[in-house]
Amino acid sequence: MPSARILLTEDEPALRNFYTRVLTDAGYTVTPVPDAETAWTHLTQAPFDLLLTDYFLPGMTGADLIARLHTNGMTLPTLLMSSDPGTESCASTVQATGWLWKSPNVGALLTSINTVLHTD
Repeated sequence: MPSARILLTEDEPALRNFYTRVLTDAGYTVTPVPDAETAWTHLTQAPFDLLLTDYFLPGMTGADLIARLHTNGMTLPTLLMSSDPGTESCASTVQATGWLWKSPNVGALLTSINTVLHTD
């Protein structure tokens, strides 16, 4: 079975590199990008199994990116992450598949991804 293809949208280079390494080591194929506009370009050009996006990004937010997905009729599991607990309600508003507290907790990250990828 091929590994899941994850589009990772994170503007902080150190975190983007950390998440990319963790997810790659876990067997996922990761495409890391620094902002929502770049993520959108990738989403319109290649298939992904999951969009993992930070909430606070330059330009448009991760929630705006997820809303744009839905507006354009794209169905893709989405995981919105943030270190601001106030953004959790935004995940529900834009119908993200899940919300993740942004932290270096690798176990929580991998569990959340596994849950989202296996949600019907």
